[in-house]
Amino acid sequence: MSSRVRSILRRRPSAFQLLASGNYRNYWINRGFSDLGLGFWFLGAAWLTLDLTDSQAWVGLVGGIAAIPAIAVSLFGGALSDRSDRRTIITRTQLALMLIAASIAALVLVDGIEPWHLVVGALAIGLADGLGAPAYGAFVVDLVGRDRVFAANSMAQFANFSGEIVGPLIVGALIATIGIGSVFVTALASSAIALLFILRVAARPALPAVAADRTGVFADIQAGVIYTWRTPGLTPLIAIAASGLFSAAVLPLIPVYARDVLGVGGSGFGVLMAALGGGFIAGSLLGAISGGVSHRGLVLLMLALIWDAGIVGFAFSGSYPLSVGLLFLMGTAGALSENLIMTSIQSMASDETRGRVLSILRIADSFNPLGMILGGVLASIFTSEFALVVSASLAFGVVALAVGLSSTVRRM
Repeated sequence: MSSRVRSILRRRPSAFQLLASGNYRNYWINRGFSDLGLGFWFLGAAWLTLDLTDSQAWVGLVGGIAAIPAIAVSLFGGALSDRSDRRTIITRTQLALMLIAASIAALVLVDGIEPWHLVVGALAIGLADGLGAPAYGAFVVDLVGRDRVFAANSMAQFANFSGEIVGPLIVGALIATIGIGSVFVTALASSAIALLFILRVAARPALPAVAADRTGVFADIQAGVIYTWRTPGLTPLIAIAASGLFSAAVLPLIPVYARDVLGVGGSGFGVLMAALGGGFIAGSLLGAISGGVSHRGLVLLMLALIWDAGIVGFAFSGSYPLSVGLLFLMGTAGALSENLIMTSIQSMASDETRGRVLSILRIADSFNPLGMILGGVLASIFTSEFALVVSASLAFGVVALAVGLSSTVRRM
């Protein structure tokens, strides 16, 4: 073994250095259990809604309606994050999520649950998420600084994507052995653990807020939008995030290809989704180990090319192994791209406006579920191949245009 290889193996990656910090470690555990708790809640709600109504429309409503309040209050949440202590906002958000889980768990256990209760619960979760998400994104920079935020985001991604794979397995086992009520109790327990760990994070000194004492919240929101528009690089990066309106079109068509094109059925569909999820985990781990990326604008363009070329390849692939491999590569590129966009915006925004800028990014990220709808509609009107090729072309066009027109993004 060469001395260079031994040196690399001995070096502690940036991510592990972060976990050595008690504050970040507590924050990271909080994020992991918070995301896991939400995953338990929505998976349990989907199963319970189908059991109560036998209606796919109801299942879709419960699963998607949370996006509406989240988008509606995101700008307010961003302004709140820049005016108030961010750890306090996260703590209150986590407490709200815990109370929502407790309410639904109680209704299920006493056999008093109705479908509309789940709709109200989803709306409440969306409201809490919209108010708290900007503070989460801004607070991690407060904890680790701009230089290490890429590794910090990678570790958060790893916890989230791992939970997305492990969570369904746990939920399935709980439903089969104990019953649906245990899923919501587990969601409550996960949220409670998340609350305990965010309380263990040492409070940070209050950051200066832009005109927090002289103007109202709506004036702060307006100032944040103007700041985002006028700061070079921010708007193009948010546009790249919004390209999910097109790049997410592949997601609802994966089960269609599994059943009708590849002929691998439900088990094969599970493998295809696991490949995509495995790619997301690989991308997050790659980011955690690397600690950062130079020439980010060019890398973002290359990652978009991998994802969108992967969509086109998937559209015309009649090979099951090739489709699995393409989805894995797409997942890896997708995780890295998401992290680069988030990290770049976190680093470029000032401390005083970071929460408001991230609230706009949160809205752009909400285009992803709309992209899933778009993909399904295009495929139903035309063909799946047409839907995927057009969507991939538009998605890459948005990214190429954003990078090409912004010298700031190209120089990142």
